Amino acid sequence: MRKLSPQLESKLSKTLAKIAHNEISEKTGFIENNPDKTIYFKTKSFRLRQADSANLSLIVKEINKLSERKIYSDSEVIRGVINYFSGNLNALKKLLEYVKNSS
Repeated sequence: MRKLSPQLESKLSKTLAKIAHNEISEKTGFIENNPDKTIYFKTKSFRLRQADSANLSLIVKEINKLSERKIYSDSEVIRGVINYFSGNLNALKKLLEYVKNSS
């Protein structure tokens, strides 16, 4: 039986030390902000209300019912909705009423 050697310093402790010494200028979470290294860009974080989360779950469930081969995640569905509206900007007029009522 092999024993794992304990690390003297974890990634978390290294990051906390950098923050304490103001060596980190921007906190971006786990997503890289350098487009040369990754396809992901820094995103905005947001929270869903309980009713909105239930509606998203319903949308994901219905999309997955229609899908024959793949089960889609919440993130994939959200990206699909964003891409749909960016390609169908005339549909935004109908969406505006729902955006106004969501405040």
